[in-house]
Amino acid sequence: MITNRTLTTIAWGAFVILLGLIFISESYGVFFWFGVGLILICLNVARHYSGIRISKFTFFIGIIAFIGGFADVMGYRVPLLGTILIVIGLFIIGEMLAKRSRR
Repeated sequence: MITNRTLTTIAWGAFVILLGLIFISESYGVFFWFGVGLILICLNVARHYSGIRISKFTFFIGIIAFIGGFADVMGYRVPLLGTILIVIGLFIIGEMLAKRSRR
């Protein structure tokens, strides 16, 4: 049986490999967000098919990073880091409000 820890460890390994490839190719910004998004999306898809609850947070960040990376590859400049920080803040607030409404 595949555990969440196994999947997370594989994702971290893929992230380190991505960093190595980026440093070798010297194309830091172009593929970083695209790769991070792909890793996070694949992690959550693997969780889903393994019967493990997905992380809404990492899945959403993965989607934003993937779209931002894809836009960067296509030549569009997106303030991705700022966008992700705003989304993290909104996610934190949204989760707190959802917990309060369940009480």
